[in-house]
Amino acid sequence: MIPPAQEIASSLRAAWRLLLLDAGAMAGFNLSLAGFWRSFFAAVLALPYYVVMLWQPHAEGLIGLDAAVAAYLLGWLLFPLVAAVLAHILRLGSNYFAYIIAFNWAGALVPQPFLLLALLHQGGVIDEGIYNTMSMVLFFVTLWYGWAIARIGLGAGIVTACGFVILLTLLEVLVNALLLMPGQAS
Repeated sequence: MIPPAQEIASSLRAAWRLLLLDAGAMAGFNLSLAGFWRSFFAAVLALPYYVVMLWQPHAEGLIGLDAAVAAYLLGWLLFPLVAAVLAHILRLGSNYFAYIIAFNWAGALVPQPFLLLALLHQGGVIDEGIYNTMSMVLFFVTLWYGWAIARIGLGAGIVTACGFVILLTLLEVLVNALLLMPGQAS
């Protein structure tokens, strides 16, 4: 289900405000059940980054399209499922929908600086060293952003928010290792 343009714009603004630790940002999201399901539309907005990254040369060769599609879809579905169980166990279930809504819309913003960086590198504007350094900086900013979303959207404590970020990172590594490993090209 495609959200109305106004909801997309409001949600992206709210996601940006979360990066700035603005607790009032949550009011910019549609926090209804319909808003929860429509927040997965953010995967469509993040798709151009993923496609560009697939076209990047890899030492292992080309990534198989079936594996890439599976990894992308699993990346958008696995964490919300695991987070639902964990939020319930930690008695944070009442904030689960708001958290995933914020998390999903942030997922449309996170890839954009990585995409710009990759394009600058591929275009020869920045060299390998700057690319690697900036990629690492962006990775740490992304971890911090995930922590901020868990703190504000989920209402988690400092340590619990760190746990959600670690869990997300481990799930991403696991999915990529299983589906995008060398030799998986089709």
